[in-house]
Parts: sequence; C-alpha cells; structure tokens
Amino acid sequence: MGRTRRWWRLEENFGEDPALVAKLGVAMARGMQGQPVGPPAAQPAPQPADRYFDGDYVACEAKHGFAYLAAAEDGGPVQLGERTLMDAYMRPWRDFAAAGGREMMASHQSFNDVPSHANTALLTGVMRERFGFWGGIIASDDSDTAHLVDIRVAANTSQAAALAVRARMDQDLHCVAFPTLNDTVRSGAVNASFVDRAAGNVLRQKFPAGLFDGAWRPNASRLAVLDSPAHRALARRTATEGAVLLVNRQPACGAAPALPLRLRPGAALAVVGPNAGCFDNATACAATDAACGGYSNKGAPVVTVLEALREAAAAAGATVRAAQGASIDNRTMDLIPEAVWGSIRRRGRRCLG
Repeated sequence: MGRTRRWWRLEENFGEDPALVAKLGVAMARGMQGQPVGPPAAQPAPQPADRYFDGDYVACEAKHGFAYLAAAEDGGPVQLGERTLMDAYMRPWRDFAAAGGREMMASHQSFNDVPSHANTALLTGVMRERFGFWGGIIASDDSDTAHLVDIRVAANTSQAAALAVRARMDQDLHCVAFPTLNDTVRSGAVNASFVDRAAGNVLRQKFPAGLFDGAWRPNASRLAVLDSPAHRALARRTATEGAVLLVNRQPACGAAPALPLRLRPGAALAVVGPNAGCFDNATACAATDAACGGYSNKGAPVVTVLEALREAAAAAGATVRAAQGASIDNRTMDLIPEAVWGSIRRRGRRCLG
C-alpha cells in the first residue's frame, strides 16, 4: 500500500486504500495458488500435494513488509503509530495470510527504529502468531540481513544472521549472512531449532512443487494461455472502466469540454508527460516497459497513448506536439521547463476556461 506519489517504486503496490489493496492481494494469491486447502503439517517432511493447494503449485510471494511505501524514499526509515500500522498498513498482510499466501519478503527499511530483518515483534508477534502466517519469509534483495552490520545493529555477519533467524526470517538472498549459521549454532549462540524451523519453511514450499521428484517441467497448457487474446481484452476493459475523469468543465468562453477529443483539421493537441510514449523516435523506452510492469515483459508490443493520438490526429488532419517533461523514475528534471513553456505557449492559442 502506497500513498507517496513521488516515490519511484510506486508500481510495487496496488494503491492507497487498505481495503482495496487487501482485496487485490487476496485475489492475486488465490489466482496463482488456487483456493487454500489448509496449512501444512508443522514438520518439514514431504506431505501430499493436495493438502497444500487445489491446482498446480505456485508459491505467491507478497512484498515488501511492512509499511514499505510509508517511507519518504526507497529504504528510508518509517515512523508510525500502532493504530495506523494495524488498521491501514497491516490489513492487507492479515488478509494475505488468511488467504493462504505462501511467501512474503521483508522490506529494506527500519520500522520505528527496528530493522525489518530483525523485527521479532512484527515478523513473529504479528505475522506468525497473530495473523497465523505459516509461509516462508525471505530477505529482501539487497543483502539486508548483512546490512544489519552496516547500521550497527549487529557486530558482524554471524550476529546479523542470528538476529534474523531468531526474528523468524527463513531465507537470506545473496547468501551473505546465513552461511555463517553453521558456526553460530556450533558455538551455542543460536539454538539449532531456529535453523530447523527456517529450513522447514523453505522445504515445505519445494516438496509439493515436485522439485525433488526428478526432472521438473512446467505445465505447458497453462503457459500457453499467457497473454492470450482473452487476457488482452480483459486488460483493455479493465483499463477503460478503471479510468476516472476528475474535471471536464464547460469553459467560460463557450468552447467544448476537453473530452471527448474533437480532432479537426488544423487542430493542435499537446501531450505532456513521460508515460505518454517514446520520445526522440525511440523504438523502446521506459513508457512501454512501464505499461507492462517495470520488472517483466520488456519489449512486448505496446501501443502508447502518444502513438494512438498521433494516428487519430493524422487521420483527422490535426497535429500532436509532445513533451516528455521528466523521466518516469524522476531522476532528471531537465526537461520540465520545455514542457511547461510549451503548455503555456499553446494555452494562449485557445480558450481553456
């Protein structure tokens, strides 16, 4: 759940409303995993697959917990009161756990001065004990367990791994800190039961997926339906019905409202913003990647807003002027003056009300 619009990783959340985010998270988990059949046995031994799920096995992982987008910047510290935390930011996690979600990723930042990867109160007290989450908890993808040393919470990587595994972390991405657990257990600094429990949570995801049964192959029939015409039609319908127009006033000078567009010969249309499409005749750009999601499906065929408007304008004898204004990730602001000046200059040529 995110409410900071300028945050450049805003695409990693479903919105700002906790009820909506919770509904979408549950739908995502059940859509990928099937309906929950019930938690597995506590021991890490292999269990019949049908006790875990009602279809092909997929472990749906939600990220990042907790209140990640409440920070002012990526990985920045978060300070929240108990009521805001539980009523807003933890509601989607509660519902995800109840829906049988199998994986979650801890966030980069500290929460109320406690790093997420060593936060026993949230990982164990809230997620495990209060919400009944039985899935795996994985470290975030920036060696954050080892970073407990950098922020002086732990004296060394061995102590960092001990803090994380005691807090109920199960996996350590980049494998920097957790390899030290063998020596830490032998020294008596960590009880072996913590490591056994973490290993059990990891193996419990892998056995029903058939990863230890020999050659594993994906279900070709399910892969074949990805990006099907039906999926594209549903995506288009969702985009159409999900669009919200906040203002469409009748201008004071009597001109027509802004929408629907009435492209006439000689008319000029200004398109401003980095999400509009590709600028400088680029064949691939951040806007086309963003349309598919920033982490997947790069290079997929996408008709951008700018392309569609240019095609419609050409057919009507109108022209389209475009200005990028900024980059999608907000790392450069050099192009904003051009976009602002272009908008002001064009505004003087027509009545906007």
